[in-house]
Amino acid sequence: MSIDTGAPPLHFLLLGHAKEHVRAVIEHYSIQNAVIFTSMELEGENLPFIRSLQDEGVVIAEVINLEPFGQDALERMTARILDAYHTHSGSGRPEFVVALTGGTNLMVVAMALVALMKGLPAHYVLNNGRNEVVEIDLFERLAPCVDAAEMETLIRARGGER
Repeated sequence: MSIDTGAPPLHFLLLGHAKEHVRAVIEHYSIQNAVIFTSMELEGENLPFIRSLQDEGVVIAEVINLEPFGQDALERMTARILDAYHTHSGSGRPEFVVALTGGTNLMVVAMALVALMKGLPAHYVLNNGRNEVVEIDLFERLAPCVDAAEMETLIRARGGER
């Protein structure tokens, strides 16, 4: 996978308690534009960090609070991430990149499902003391094998529109 740095892509970043992984990918890719997905429970904790990113010049297009706990949480979060994708792809944005580090396990699974349905490149930050970024192109390669429209219909039927 090669993430084109010519036109700045929109990065979908997951933000939980740990912030180092977000800082690592921002530095690694020189991220200019991001949508932050966090949980409602951590909104107050994460707001100062989000403001610091904005102060450093990162355009935060949107902050989306997910509900990662409870019945149908995976479907609801996937639907919310899909909504964000559709909203921002409607603005003519050519490229998206998704993070698979941060948040809860179910938040990561929801992000991975969207990456699979939309054929998006992804990255993961290794928790090895060096915060190495691993690029993942599996979702791009598998996307032609899945019926994304059918997947989205099934997810929305269970998780509802948000």
